[in-house]
Parts: sequence; C-alpha cells; structure tokens
Amino acid sequence: MPHDDIARTLHRWTEATAAQDADALAEVFHPAAVQVVVTPERELVLTTADYLDMLRAKRIGGHAAQVVVHSVEAAGAVAAARVSRTTAKVRFDDAVSLLKVDGQWRVTGAAVTVTPLEG
Repeated sequence: MPHDDIARTLHRWTEATAAQDADALAEVFHPAAVQVVVTPERELVLTTADYLDMLRAKRIGGHAAQVVVHSVEAAGAVAAARVSRTTAKVRFDDAVSLLKVDGQWRVTGAAVTVTPLEG
C-alpha cells in the first residue's frame, strides 16, 4: 500500500537524521527538495544539499525522535503527509510532499514548524 511505503519513507527520514547519516538521508530526499523551516527566531529555506551539509557537519540531528504520521494522501506518483517528530527538546510539525521515483517515495518538499519544548 502506498500509505505504508510513505510512512516508511518518513520514518527513514527521522532515523537517518537521528543517526546523522547523510548517505541514508540522500536516498530519502529528492535532489531538488526544498524545506522551509520556521523556528521561533527565524525562517530558513534549505535545499537538499544544504540539509545534507548541515547533517554531515553535525549541526543538526543526532537525537532520537518519536514519529507520528497524522495523515497521508496519495494520487498516483504524488503524495502529501502531515507528520510530527518529537525529540526530548523539540517538536517538528511537518507538511511533506513526496514523489514516487523509480518505485521509491522521495521527499520533494517540507514546511516545518519547530517548537522548543519546556523542560
């Protein structure tokens, strides 16, 4: 089912980021993907190359996260998902677009809201 395959892709994104594994993450993201990340301080626009560079430099990732896939809608080779990823210190709420390329779902874009957690 496409929903299960998409959920696996979203989990692989989180696992690769937690492991700071840029090679694994490169298999999840489309080369032309863009993320718009909104934090309390600023907005960032990250290309796949930017995201992978930050991961390799250990500027992001390195923290296990709980993943909740709230919804998935697929039509042919395109899909959209709403996802929450929560670490000990931060919650990420994502609106994700995906494209099926060579039989694999790849993230093509994400709008991400970052919320620091109290504690």
